[in-house]
Amino acid sequence: MRTFTPHVPNHQLGLGNGINDVAIHRSQSVQYGWEWYEMGFVASWKPPGPLTLICFDLPTRSQSKIQSMIDSHTIDVSNLYPTFLLVADELLRLYDESVWSIRNHISQWEAVSGAV
Repeated sequence: MRTFTPHVPNHQLGLGNGINDVAIHRSQSVQYGWEWYEMGFVASWKPPGPLTLICFDLPTRSQSKIQSMIDSHTIDVSNLYPTFLLVADELLRLYDESVWSIRNHISQWEAVSGAV
């Protein structure tokens, strides 16, 4: 039996709503075969000074991947734009993995339902 947990973005969680301490899109969703990531990025940059990039709620693997890409590339980390290209590269990888992870489920559904 599969269940559906509706998405409740963090900005909609209010003090009187009773679900503030429940992270419905974290590790407990893995038991249903999916995982939800709601990531955030904040950058502070005043040329020609250094760049500060803060990443919120990234999967652990993505954190280390972005850090290793920044460490291994000879990019000017005092410039915002090349740094965001590295972050975008990792986000595209996550998106690609998520699309391919549901491919078989969609194909099976289409075969059974006669869709397409």
